[in-house]
Amino acid sequence: MDKQWYAIYTKAHMEMFARKQLAEKDITSFCPMIKDHRLNKGNLIGKLKPLFPGYTFARFALDTDYHRVKWTPGVKKVIGYGDHPVPLKGEIIAFIKSLINEDGIIGGKELHRGDRVRIKDGPFRGFVGMLEENASPAGRIKVLMEFVKYSTRLEIPAILVESVG
Repeated sequence: MDKQWYAIYTKAHMEMFARKQLAEKDITSFCPMIKDHRLNKGNLIGKLKPLFPGYTFARFALDTDYHRVKWTPGVKKVIGYGDHPVPLKGEIIAFIKSLINEDGIIGGKELHRGDRVRIKDGPFRGFVGMLEENASPAGRIKVLMEFVKYSTRLEIPAILVESVG
């Protein structure tokens, strides 16, 4: 039987462990990661986390590899209807892989001068402004903020904003 992609439900916070265990069994797996940034006492902290917490993807032949996958440490079950795993369309995995940047993580949307952006974290969380200057080598951008009949510029880490559209 042909190898197909399946969604694998893992034990809590064990996506990468399950992926490593699958690799040891020569099962191809894929766990898309994103970088989560938070401000902690004024410092920007970046942490990798799964795009789909509690899930990873594995490519295997159902008739020969199912039980090896099902009983892999860190794996709870192969997603499907009851005890019947349902394969994913290859296009879904190809699309997710197409979003991965050169660092191996899912990258955010590229911003351009004039884009409206919303600040995601920090003391100005929720405020909307306009991107005035693209990211510096230090990853900081300038955003023109409009407050009640008053405009000011902020210089903040680029990762703290998202496109408004």
